[in-house]
Amino acid sequence: MSRRTRRALLRGTAVAAIASLAGCSATGSSESGAANGTTTTSDAGSTGSPSTAETTSESTATPEQTTVSSEPVTPSLHAASETTGFDVDLAGVPIVGSADATMDLYYWSDYQCPFCQKFEQRTFPKLVRTHVQEGRIRIPLLQFPNIGENSMAMSTMARCVWRQTRENQPEAFWNWHATVFEEQGFPNGDWSKRSNMLELTREVDGVDADAVDTCMQENRDAITSKIEAERSRGQKAGLDGTPSFILYNPETDRSTDLQGAQPYSRFDSKIQSLLE
Repeated sequence: MSRRTRRALLRGTAVAAIASLAGCSATGSSESGAANGTTTTSDAGSTGSPSTAETTSESTATPEQTTVSSEPVTPSLHAASETTGFDVDLAGVPIVGSADATMDLYYWSDYQCPFCQKFEQRTFPKLVRTHVQEGRIRIPLLQFPNIGENSMAMSTMARCVWRQTRENQPEAFWNWHATVFEEQGFPNGDWSKRSNMLELTREVDGVDADAVDTCMQENRDAITSKIEAERSRGQKAGLDGTPSFILYNPETDRSTDLQGAQPYSRFDSKIQSLLE
């Protein structure tokens, strides 16, 4: 039996059982709070929480959400060190797209969240092929571990993979990132244990699993503190689940948030609105 087959057996069937929900909260998957598939819009700037100006439920979304291209995509990534106008510290954060993009789409995720997987596979590719490649947005990949102990370990591992690959082989980070979502199983199941994640990491070209393991041991406290700060920034903006997004235009200091596994059409509409 191959390692991939063993991991498939570990994943279980929970994802299919909860596929009608919209997002993941601290207790797993939920339709309450920030995980309910709503969007809110704000002109409050970088320091306040978005006010609820409009609300739409994923259950009323157009049929497009089931037809968005799911073909894999390998985007360009870059590193940065600044704190943005929305008070998001980008140090150590993988960023999809160009440093010169017009707007930021902050993306908070949990590698164990099935609705983050849904976004990654259904909506992210089209965002990359359109708004990212055309320079309208860049997407900082922020962490919001909220499902269990393994979530924080996986977030920490992601940052160690990025540290190793960001200068010479950033595409290797993306391959690792995409592989984790592809292999995602039952939240807090055996698949998400550190030993199994390191086994998976060994299969990704360009990533040294032993170096990642050492990084996690030597830098755990510093990386965990940074991840907790990212999660707190999202919570300050009114987010409490994954996937969650805030689109921010630094030229106008306007922002809008999207919460839950939204279809491409919602992102497209919000991007066009904030560009006006």
